[in-house]
Amino acid sequence: YKSDIQLRKKVEKEEREKKERYEGPNAKFKNELMEEEYNNEKDNPRKFAVIHYNNAINGKFNPIEELDLAILLMPDYVDAYYYRGVLKLEKDFSDKSGCNDLLKSVEVIKRYENTEGSFAVIKSAQMALKAASNCGCCSEIFEPIRKIVFSVEEIDEIKKDFFREWGEVQKGLLGVQIQEVNNQLSEKEGLKDLKGVFVVIVNENSAAEAAGIEQGDVIIAIDGEIVSTSDELQEKVGKKGPGDKVIVTVLRKGNKMDFTATLKGKTR
Repeated sequence: YKSDIQLRKKVEKEEREKKERYEGPNAKFKNELMEEEYNNEKDNPRKFAVIHYNNAINGKFNPIEELDLAILLMPDYVDAYYYRGVLKLEKDFSDKSGCNDLLKSVEVIKRYENTEGSFAVIKSAQMALKAASNCGCCSEIFEPIRKIVFSVEEIDEIKKDFFREWGEVQKGLLGVQIQEVNNQLSEKEGLKDLKGVFVVIVNENSAAEAAGIEQGDVIIAIDGEIVSTSDELQEKVGKKGPGDKVIVTVLRKGNKMDFTATLKGKTR
């Protein structure tokens, strides 16, 4: 009996230590596999950092974790910071860690090279501006980016370019008229399941039309996140801006299909 208690305490202690190691505020790794990979690759960091970065941009494995590893192996990997920031903000414009990744990419470039006209710096600033314009999460880091890189006149030009392209800050539009699936609609259209959002009309010259979405499709997910109501669809698409891409999962005659749509803005 005593040995059982000691064994249980030992197991509980190991579980606490493991949780703190991978989930604590100072955790360097997210899981054992990441730690194992890092230890196997740290003697040749540049080679493996580039491999993980390429995995991320090609959508292999978990892109964020691949970029985490790339940055652990090569802490000044500008492109990895930039792309990780973009991925985080594309998923959620309120993710401040994405803003901070953009700022980090600019800081690293500033240390090592003349930033004037640097593509990565300008793109980081534009992404930060876009995030700040949509929800304000990047507003506190946009000024530091400006101070590091740009004069007031230059930042004004970036803002002008941004608003010249997009006009007033807009939410991305898929371009469909929709109706929630209910018993009456399911019976009328011969739908098998009471889930998703039914596409009543695909607007002409819309993102949905260009992607191949058709009238009668039932949208069930956006970027892998389930959509059950019209409000959920509008919320998920509305987090994106014009020019952003979303993966729209639909049911068409019972078959699940994925379409990549490049969202559009309001036309004047």
